[in-house]
Amino acid sequence: MRISSFGRYGLTSCVVVAILAGCGGLQPPIGAPGLMPQAHAIVQHAHRGTSGDLVYLSIYGETEVFVYSYPDGKRVGTLTGFNNTVAVCSDSSGDVWVIDSDSRSRSTLLKYAHGGSKPIADLHLDERADACSVDPSTGNLAAATLNSSVAIWKKGKGSPTLFSTSAFFKKVQTIAYDGMGNLYMRSFASGESGGWLPKGRASVTKFYITKLGYYGWDGRYFVIGSAYGGTGPLTRYKLHNGNGEPVGKVSVKLCAPGLAPPSFSIAGSALALSCGVDETNSMNYYTYPKGGKPIKLFVPEGSGSVTISAS
Repeated sequence: MRISSFGRYGLTSCVVVAILAGCGGLQPPIGAPGLMPQAHAIVQHAHRGTSGDLVYLSIYGETEVFVYSYPDGKRVGTLTGFNNTVAVCSDSSGDVWVIDSDSRSRSTLLKYAHGGSKPIADLHLDERADACSVDPSTGNLAAATLNSSVAIWKKGKGSPTLFSTSAFFKKVQTIAYDGMGNLYMRSFASGESGGWLPKGRASVTKFYITKLGYYGWDGRYFVIGSAYGGTGPLTRYKLHNGNGEPVGKVSVKLCAPGLAPPSFSIAGSALALSCGVDETNSMNYYTYPKGGKPIKLFVPEGSGSVTISAS
C-alpha cells in the first residue's frame, strides 16, 4: 500500500456510507521550493500520525481511499492498492479501518494509523462485508455482511465471532455501536425491522426504532440519517432497551438528494455528510449539532463511505 498526492480518478453512481466526491474541483497540493507537499508529509509522519482531523472517503467499487483535511476540505492524500474498497470506519484513537473486498464472499479489513501510509494490522473474513463500526468502550470491531450476519473481533484482533441476523434481514448495510458496547444494525429495505446486539448477549434481537437511514453515534445520542433520496435532517435518539425517543434534529442544508441514503460521520463538533451522486455530488462539513448551512462544501472524486479520523 502507498499513499500518494493524487491517484486514479473514478466516478461511480453507487453510494456507501459517508463522504461524497465528484468530478473535478480540487487541485493537487503544490509545495513551495524546498518544501514537501502535504500529501508526502503524511508518508513521512506515518508512524506517529499527523495533527488535525482527517476525513477518509472510500468510493464504492474503486481501488482508492481519499483523505481530506477538516474543516478546510483540502485533499491531503490517497491510499491505494486495494481490490475493491467498500467502507471505512474509525476508532476513538483516530485509527481507520478500510474494508477491501476481493470477491462476493471474501473481505479484508486493513487498519491504518491516523494519517498513516501503510496498514498496521489486517483481518480476514469469509463473507462480503458492507460496513463497519468500532466500539468506543471496548475497541471491539464489528463488520456488517451481506449474508445475514455481523462479525465481531474482540479488540480488533484474532478471529471473529459471527452473529446471525437472519430473523430480521439478510443484507446488513448500516451498523453502529453506542457508548455502552451495544451494537445496532439495519438493512436499507423499508419493510424490514432493525436489530441490535446488547453487550454480552449471544443473539441479535429486534430494534424498535423504525426510521430508515445510516446509523451513527455522537458520544451521547444515537443518530439516524435520511432514507433513499432524502435530504432531511439527522435525528438524535436517547436509547433504552432496544427502543428510544427522539431528542432533536440536526438540519443539514444544501444537501442534494441521491440514489442512496446520505452517509455521515460525527466526531465531537465535526460532521461530514455525503450528498447526491454523480453530477450532484457534494461533500458537506457542518458544525455539530448546530447544523444549518455547511461550513464547507466541495465536490470530491466520487461518492462512498466516509469516516472522520480525529487527531
